[in-house]
Amino acid sequence: MRNKSMVTGALVLVFCLLAQQKADAQAITEYGKQMEGLKQPPSVKPKPPKVPSAGKRGAAPAETTGEPELPMVSIPRALSVKRSPAYLYAQQDEQGRVVTKLEQGELLIPLAEASGSGETWYMVKTQKSALMGWVRSSDVGKLDQ
Repeated sequence: MRNKSMVTGALVLVFCLLAQQKADAQAITEYGKQMEGLKQPPSVKPKPPKVPSAGKRGAAPAETTGEPELPMVSIPRALSVKRSPAYLYAQQDEQGRVVTKLEQGELLIPLAEASGSGETWYMVKTQKSALMGWVRSSDVGKLDQ
């Protein structure tokens, strides 16, 4: 019976560690999307996309670049916490781990914006303590700079 409880405890510990890595990976992925991923060095010339010839059935127009067209999202240059209490979360979930409590008027640097389930979240970095995490858009206001 003792061995069974030790195995169960070990499994819970492994699960907790993996869950934290998933949250960190999500933040890093969103940051990479915002920074437009890795750039190729100028010495490496990217291959042009393959464009089907006009003679083939179902061929794409010659001006197709091969990349999907994505809508442009304008992320504000700065955000300010507009009400207290407001929290910085490890992921886009109010039930998730709280990184820190934010003070009203605190300045935040937005890195990414994500929408889903009728709510918008910003991935931000705090100016005061350089912590990174997610904040609900309803808790912050955009600053014009």
